[in-house]
Amino acid sequence: MKRSVYKILSISIVTILIILFFFYVKRKAVEFFKKDAKEWEAVRKEELPLAYEIPKEYEFLFNKLYQGNLSPNMVRRSKIKYRNPVAMMDFDNKYKLFIYKIDMQKDTSLQKEFFTTKSYYTKRQTGIIYAATDVGGYIFENKSGAINKAPALFFSYASDTLYSFIKNDSIIAFSLSTDNFAIKYAEKEIADLIVQGRDNGIFGNEMNYFDVLFYRKKDAVYLLTLTPNDPSIKMPQDLLYKIISK
Repeated sequence: MKRSVYKILSISIVTILIILFFFYVKRKAVEFFKKDAKEWEAVRKEELPLAYEIPKEYEFLFNKLYQGNLSPNMVRRSKIKYRNPVAMMDFDNKYKLFIYKIDMQKDTSLQKEFFTTKSYYTKRQTGIIYAATDVGGYIFENKSGAINKAPALFFSYASDTLYSFIKNDSIIAFSLSTDNFAIKYAEKEIADLIVQGRDNGIFGNEMNYFDVLFYRKKDAVYLLTLTPNDPSIKMPQDLLYKIISK
């Protein structure tokens, strides 16, 4: 008799725990989708319709010899002041070219006190909404909400090595393999831009090879990145620099 009561009691407790776990999971799922929907709604209110042509403010960047190799893929535009177009283009049907303009507080050279780099992984901060552009092997995210002109640039990257091949007052260019890099306008600030490798579950985030170039023109800095569509493709050295060299 006692064993039967104990068995019934045990089954009842297990059943109750399963039911409680089910409702907990259900509640968390509802909260997640509500949060996701809220974020998408916030992003949607800020954005203009997608465009599929090279933004006029970016046309001057390209060497005429290479303009025929470029084709616009997608351009995200924003209603927010100083949030410039996020442009994604195909180059030679082999590479993805990404361009974003950052408005600066003043016309200044890309010297050490204005442009700094540091190696570490940058996470999205809890409670901050980001608009995402899926590029295949990686996702480009820019912070939602108001933005001001940048006083300086801080570039963080998750990689042991960063190969720099151009560094002067107007251009800084380097290459690296990484699954994460970000841009802030001060080291202690929230990241305004984050590039994140695609999540491969237990295998971690996908690594990508990037050529990265910052080009200063008056009171703006243009961020350009070039990545191969196929990881087995070896990019010619300095290809990104050649695309914009006049």
